[in-house]
Amino acid sequence: MPKRISRRTSLPQSLNHSAASFGRWVTTDHLHVADICNAKLGFRDTLFLVIVGLVLRCLGLLGSLAVIYAMVIYGLPWFLFGTLP
Repeated sequence: MPKRISRRTSLPQSLNHSAASFGRWVTTDHLHVADICNAKLGFRDTLFLVIVGLVLRCLGLLGSLAVIYAMVIYGLPWFLFGTLP
């Protein structure tokens, strides 16, 4: 009589297959970043990307400063004294 395979032995193989599939999916380049990095850009395109990046970073800095200002000016007195200025 052939030896019957237990259901418990198939569970780790299933988990192993699922983990391998998930790992393969995670490491796949879904956004095609490699193609973007290998693209030949001209001087104007590169300068445009640098300027846009700089503007976005400056906007992020201003937004962060506005949040910190609001937290210090309004949040700190409310937290310490229970009143707003």
